[in-house]
Amino acid sequence: MTIDDVTALMRRLERRLIKEGFYSNAYGRRGYFAEYKCPGKFLKYSVLSADVAFAPDEVSPAITASGRWNQRAHLYSNKKGQTGLEATVHSAGHAFMLTATPCS
Repeated sequence: MTIDDVTALMRRLERRLIKEGFYSNAYGRRGYFAEYKCPGKFLKYSVLSADVAFAPDEVSPAITASGRWNQRAHLYSNKKGQTGLEATVHSAGHAFMLTATPCS
């Protein structure tokens, strides 16, 4: 799985919003998060330095923009031994934290 695969998930019309909201990190910086269920995958993203909600169709072009910086992107295994992707992408003045994991 890659960041491009996560982008493709964000563009799927079959996605279903599970939960969303705003948060403050340990440094007091505000952000927005959303969790979706897509066919076969759970998709989660958060956007640091955000006072407004970000829809998937706003996040997907930001994380694939030519000026982005991929701070990290790596595969990991969850508690069930399933492989998912965890990534942080900087673009347009925001840090986008992404995870995509298989549905059980």
